[in-house]
Amino acid sequence: MKTDKMPVVIVLLFFSWLIAISGVGLFTWNLFIFRFNDINLYGLLILLGSLFLAAIVRMFANIGQMIFDLKANNLKANDLKANTEKLVKIACSLDKTGQDIREIKDFFEKIENRLDLKK
Repeated sequence: MKTDKMPVVIVLLFFSWLIAISGVGLFTWNLFIFRFNDINLYGLLILLGSLFLAAIVRMFANIGQMIFDLKANNLKANDLKANTEKLVKIACSLDKTGQDIREIKDFFEKIENRLDLKK
């Protein structure tokens, strides 16, 4: 069963992509400013930092979704446990009702036999 993503997770995933694309854009813009003369350490640090930040944001989004899914599955398991307990109680009640019906049937058979004997 597929569960939908939480709105917070969707927003965090959007921002992680936005951060990553912004980092690549800043790196590219920085390369054009320095006209590809040498390796630009500042631009590389911006790129790596933005990708690292995007990965952290995405990690938090995934952790949030996992916690949400675990809670949903736990609630389903608790509902299943409660329903199972109710079914066990119903089965016990049905057994007790069956025994009571047999006792009533035996009681009426005894009354019928006594009435037949008196005739």
